[in-house]
Amino acid sequence: MINIATFSVFFAIYSISSLMVQAPLFPGNAICDVLQISDMTQAIVANAFVNGIFYGFATWIIYYIGSSWIKRKLQKQED
Repeated sequence: MINIATFSVFFAIYSISSLMVQAPLFPGNAICDVLQISDMTQAIVANAFVNGIFYGFATWIIYYIGSSWIKRKLQKQED
């Protein structure tokens, strides 16, 4: 359950920041170029959505690996 919350929070953070800054940021701008989105409003929303998913997932992976590593370390210390 904490994994879903972690992804959701960071998805929201990266999506909102991409909407507010509106600077081309990988991978959102690359997807917009590949899909040839010409409408600026659609490109901004697509950029924010893709960035939210990509960076939210990357942050979740880092969190998951880090928490697993910490749990393993703590279990070894207890044994």
